[in-house]
Order: sequence, then structure tokens, then C-alpha cells
Amino acid sequence: MKKIISVILCLIMILSIACLSACSDNDTTREPETRKVVDMLGKEVEIPATVDNYSVLYSSAVPICGMLDKNFEHMNICPKGYAEWMGRIFPEVYTHAKIVDKKAVTAEEIIESGAQVVFWSQSYNEEVVEALEKVGIACVNVKISDEKSAIKVTEIIAEVFGTDYAKSQATKYIAEMKKARQESVDLIADISETNIPKVLVLGGADTLEAFTTESFEYYWATQMRLDYIVPPAGEDTQKVTLTMEQVYEYDPDIIIFEGWTDVEKLYGDPAWAGLTATKNHMLLDTPMVLDVWCKPGAETPLMYKWIVSTCYSEYVENYDMKNELINHFKNFFDYDMSDEEAEIVLNGGIPSFE
Repeated sequence: MKKIISVILCLIMILSIACLSACSDNDTTREPETRKVVDMLGKEVEIPATVDNYSVLYSSAVPICGMLDKNFEHMNICPKGYAEWMGRIFPEVYTHAKIVDKKAVTAEEIIESGAQVVFWSQSYNEEVVEALEKVGIACVNVKISDEKSAIKVTEIIAEVFGTDYAKSQATKYIAEMKKARQESVDLIADISETNIPKVLVLGGADTLEAFTTESFEYYWATQMRLDYIVPPAGEDTQKVTLTMEQVYEYDPDIIIFEGWTDVEKLYGDPAWAGLTATKNHMLLDTPMVLDVWCKPGAETPLMYKWIVSTCYSEYVENYDMKNELINHFKNFFDYDMSDEEAEIVLNGGIPSFE
């Protein structure tokens, strides 16, 4: 009898060990519930293993999210801006995403939205971010300041989304950024230095803000071999407010405005009439669709191409900027832009969507 009991106890022990081993194996093969990414502040952020809902509080990140998350399928909060194009390119976005004032949005709104991850950048959102982090919502800084950081942010957002589609789109976009810049540089490489135009970049005709050597404007202009007018140094490291007298002293061949400027109106304004750029009909307003092209982001490749097609048009034959624009939005946003829409964009306007 004692032998039988001993055998039974041994069997029980063996089975217990086997069960513990099996449980241990299951624990090691179980999918992790979270993962980590490093944001633009160098901060390691813990995010859910699968991200099904996210919010965006930074305008420049919106087009990148739209490029990597088809139709903004998982976005639930988005800042105001470019509403005409947003609804056109992503017709279903407003059915599931709440449009907010990015400077006034509250932590409560974001918590109620069910966001698992929040993409942010600016200091005015720091208190909101702090409140969100206290309740366990991952906040990922995606500040963009130049081409390099635009590429890095694209990689970070693709990593957060974690889908094959996002990773594929990010790889394609990064390749296009580098290709667009290099091909544009190659197209103008043989132009004589004496034919390089003198260019002034302004934030707007009303503000007359010019940009220093620390700015992205200086980067893309000099990459495209433009004779960039550097304003006098001021307290701000990236921009300086000029007077109209200074603009006349510089007397540029070309003036490029950063969107939202009615250049046709300026041609009839006596205050601008005496400038060489005005006389040569070279007051240019930077195009925009989901974002202004002259700022780093999803449409930066188009900026390089647009500079070639406008500032060097007489030296570059058969350059079809309209086709480049149409192809870009088909390749990265799966949107079939019409010829009419493309022409309006390239003339600095926004189509009227009925």
C-alpha cells in the first residue's frame, strides 16, 4: 500500500512540474502588451503593442499621419487647418475624428476620445501632455524643424503605428525626399553663377518676416543654389521683421511668400511696384495642400521641384510640375488630383470644393 501511495505521489509531482513548465512556456511566448519608442526629445515612451486610436496636436504631423494611416482610420482628434483639402482627400475623416483648436484642447477631451497615443510638439501643449501622462496615455513628441527631423518623425510615427503599410509608406517617402532634392540639384547644376537669382523669402506681405541662416528656408534655398538674402541678426534665431525700405535695399530678383499671400493684389500695389521682382512678375506664393510646402513635412519633396519649375524655368525645359504634383498625391495619399485642382494649387490658390 505504501508503495502504491509513493507511486501516486511521484506521478502527482511529475504532473505538477510538467504543468508549471507548460505555464512558464506560455508566459514566455505571450505577446507583450506594450513596446517602446524614442521621440524627438530623446525620451523613451512606452506605447501599447497595438495602437488603435491616436490624437494629433501638431499640424505638421497631420499629413504625415495621413500618409502612413490610410484615410486616418485610427485618428480621433485632429487640429484645425486646411479643412477643404482634408475633407476632399480623406472624405471619411470627419465621421470619426474631432477637429479641435490645438492650443485650447483639454486633457479631458483627449481622455474621453479614447486616444492611446498623442503626437505633440509645441510648448503650449505641455500642461495637457503632463496631465495625460499621469493617467497613462503615451505622448510622443514629433517636432519637425528641417529635412532630417521630418524624416526622423516619419520613422517614429511609422514605428508607433506598427503596420506594414505605415512602414512601407515611410520608406517610400524618405526615398522620395532624398531623390527629389538630388534630382532638383542635378537639374540646375550647370547653370552659371551669373544666372543664379537673388531671392528674398518672406512670411507674408503684411508681416515682412525674413528668415535667418538657422531656418529651413535658408536650407532649401541654398540647396537649390538660390542667392539667398540673409536678414540682419535679431533676437529671434530664425526670423527677423524687415521694413519696406530694407526690402527695397535688397531689391531681389524673386520674392517668395510662405502661403496665404495674394500676389496678384501686390502687383497693383504702388508700395511694391518699384521692386525688380514685381517688374519681372516674380512675386511667388508658395503652394500648399495639406501643409505649406516651404515648411518641412509630407510635401517638402514638392518644394524642391517647385523651385526648379519657377525660379529656373527658363533653364529647365519640359519640366511638368503639374504632373509631379498629381503623382505625389496619388503615390502618397492615393488621391486622384485633377488637372484643374493642380493648376489652382500651383497658382497659390485653394480649389472651391462644392
